[in-house]
Amino acid sequence: MVSWLKKGKTEGTDCDGDGFDPAEISAPLSFASQQKPVTQVRKVQLNTIGDIATIQGEISGGNMAIIDVAGFITSGEFSILELKRAIEQIRGTCKKLGGAIARLGDRYLVATPNERIQLVV
Repeated sequence: MVSWLKKGKTEGTDCDGDGFDPAEISAPLSFASQQKPVTQVRKVQLNTIGDIATIQGEISGGNMAIIDVAGFITSGEFSILELKRAIEQIRGTCKKLGGAIARLGDRYLVATPNERIQLVV
């Protein structure tokens, strides 16, 4: 430990470098290891079948997804059966990671990436 940081030292505590021995430092500071991963809440659009991979990537990356399915429904290119298949693919990803998926009204879905974020419906 640096001598001027030791308890009981009665002399002044000026930081002029006297008595500093770098070998006395036992472990380097590592701020990266102290940071916890952050779960972000992302709004994503489900307009086409190709958007499923993007949504699955967000969930697999540890982010929570609020999915807007209105574009998929109103485009007229896809049927309700295809929407159900898309939702089942997303549900499978959530289940594999320990997360969950729930409906928010007729337009939105919420998908969580793991069991630390629980949906209570």
